Amino acid sequence: MKVLGAVLLLTIFTVASSSIVRIPLRKAPKSNGNVIEARRNAIRKLESKYNLNPSRTRRQTTDELNNFDDAQYYGLVSLGTPPQPFQLLFDTGSSNLWVPSSKCNTGIEAGLACENHNQYDSDTSSTYVPNGQPFEIQYASGQSISGYLSQDVCTIQNASVSDQIFAEIVDEPGASFTVARFDGILGMGYPSIAVDNSTPVFDNMMEAELFDQNVFSFYLSRKTSDEVGGELILGGTDPDYYEGDFSYADVTEKWYWQIDIEEISALNSTVESNVHGIVDTGTSLLTGPKEVIKELNRQLGAIVLFGFGFFFCLDKQRYPNVTFTINGQDLVLTPEDYILDPHPLLPTVLCISGFEGLDFQTQGVDTWVLGDVFIGKFYTLFDRDNDRVGFATAVTPTTE
Repeated sequence: MKVLGAVLLLTIFTVASSSIVRIPLRKAPKSNGNVIEARRNAIRKLESKYNLNPSRTRRQTTDELNNFDDAQYYGLVSLGTPPQPFQLLFDTGSSNLWVPSSKCNTGIEAGLACENHNQYDSDTSSTYVPNGQPFEIQYASGQSISGYLSQDVCTIQNASVSDQIFAEIVDEPGASFTVARFDGILGMGYPSIAVDNSTPVFDNMMEAELFDQNVFSFYLSRKTSDEVGGELILGGTDPDYYEGDFSYADVTEKWYWQIDIEEISALNSTVESNVHGIVDTGTSLLTGPKEVIKELNRQLGAIVLFGFGFFFCLDKQRYPNVTFTINGQDLVLTPEDYILDPHPLLPTVLCISGFEGLDFQTQGVDTWVLGDVFIGKFYTLFDRDNDRVGFATAVTPTTE
């Protein structure tokens, strides 16, 4: 078994290849619960995900999770032979693949998340190769998910790689894991942020030369009425999802998809300049420094209460645009883009701002997280061949 494992670790073979792979994305419905608390949980998640709590180590916090309310878009991935299906969140803000295990511990302390989701069963896979290295991710509340590494075939539509290292999770405490609509995470960040030095799925697919172009692109629908949440394309783009040309920004640090933002402005006034941006499909939020966001919401005409900006839902058109200048190109968010989430007690009156405060710096520079609020407006291309991110104005494709 050790010899077989060594051979498989050194050899990547393609079970099926394709220059383009299309993955329909499902969109979880918005929670009917406390929107304010969900937003606070989402911020706590990002604080953990980006290692903003100095009391924890980098290894503990690289891929942390504590709430799924803001993570809405997920699609089908299979592991093993015959294929075992999982609904996974495609997250450019992390780099590990993990799923619940059939070996999950039972009981309240271990959590009920495994029982409520699809589970990987190594006993039924003819291509399983044991690894056994312990795996743990701590999240914001102090609890953690834990398990061990395994290896098997990973298949996304008709593209497969044989030696994918992933984590089988055996302990998943916490209610948010239990009610999540998807089973686990497939990270699409750079290898440098992968816990335990596991090679990310897309890097293995690059090594296997599955695609003519080593790129992937996201269309995320922001319309709540849309049955399909969007589409992830591996190996290319779809012009039906955007208009005009892509504007590109080089990746400035190969860990997260980090780029430079020259200026953020509103009402002909600079909000902040010469900052970093991290393009993160794993969060719906668009964050900046807390005091900057508080002032921005006020400048836009929001009522700021409890640290959140509130706008009048029925009068969105009267609020100004916000412009992100990236590599000399102006990318404009309208109030229809950044005003979200009607308050559950006043759904026809007050809506919550898509801008959230998060004090975050990379390389000593203020850093904004560009989540689905931004990606929903701009069809986004992640280019590993040229280490850059491309943005084009998203359009809803026409149906025949």
